Amino acid sequence: MKRVEDYDVFVRGHKLNLKLLELSSKEYSQVVENAREACTMLMLNLKSSKAYGEIFFESMKKAQIYATWVEYYLLLLKDLNVLDEKSFDEFEEDITVVQKMIYGILRKEKT
Repeated sequence: MKRVEDYDVFVRGHKLNLKLLELSSKEYSQVVENAREACTMLMLNLKSSKAYGEIFFESMKKAQIYATWVEYYLLLLKDLNVLDEKSFDEFEEDITVVQKMIYGILRKEKT
């Protein structure tokens, strides 16, 4: 059986989390911290989704919710000028891909 860490969704999400950990802003440190925390919770739910049945679906749905939080915090960081347009676009692409992967996994597992 494949380890959770070997799935593309986990790899991409982990890389996104590492990039968020590199961000810093003295003025908006709480927003940066919230983005990091949301991404960490996304990853923890992906990690805990290795159990099947109800736990799997519950964890994946929570991961979906946290991915939406990350998406919002990225928009907020862009609007506060913590992220420039290019950085925002890169982060946005990463979280969008992760969201699509989670959706695809949920759709596939339900059938």
